[in-house]
Amino acid sequence: MNLQHARIAELCIQLKLERIAADWAHLAQQSADEQASFADFLEKILSGDLMQYKGARDRASEEAMAELARQAQESGMGYE
Repeated sequence: MNLQHARIAELCIQLKLERIAADWAHLAQQSADEQASFADFLEKILSGDLMQYKGARDRASEEAMAELARQAQESGMGYE
């Protein structure tokens, strides 16, 4: 990893873009091999980060709903 790669990875981590930090170098090389435009590269990398964000948000929502259901059941507020 060269110095520029390290700086980009660190900036991504500071911005809480861990997926981009992990994937950007591979996607940049893939885009270069395909002679894709910068916009194509940017779209790929942002789409991947968005999918990760949505997945994490969905998991957190499911966990919160399960916890509320458990608490309702324990307090006798559950429906039978």
